[in-house]
Amino acid sequence: IPLLAANIIGGAILAFVYSMSEVSTSVILGSRNPAQGPITFLMSQVIYASAAVGTVSIAAALGVLLMTLQIIAITVSNYILKQRVAFLGV
Repeated sequence: IPLLAANIIGGAILAFVYSMSEVSTSVILGSRNPAQGPITFLMSQVIYASAAVGTVSIAAALGVLLMTLQIIAITVSNYILKQRVAFLGV
């Protein structure tokens, strides 16, 4: 069981990364209350609202925030998994 713990934590972190950028399921589930939608849904709403003005700087900042969060999560996952998993590359 101790060998499974690191892999389960790493898998949970990777699932979190993919769920942060997944839009279709979360828009369907969160469409009852748009304030509780995912960050990608919020970004699309900001882009549509600011298209008339001609600026998308807020959406770009949210995109950078999303990418930074994903990079941090992947780095933490790699750090956790590399302690127990050998390199299998050729």
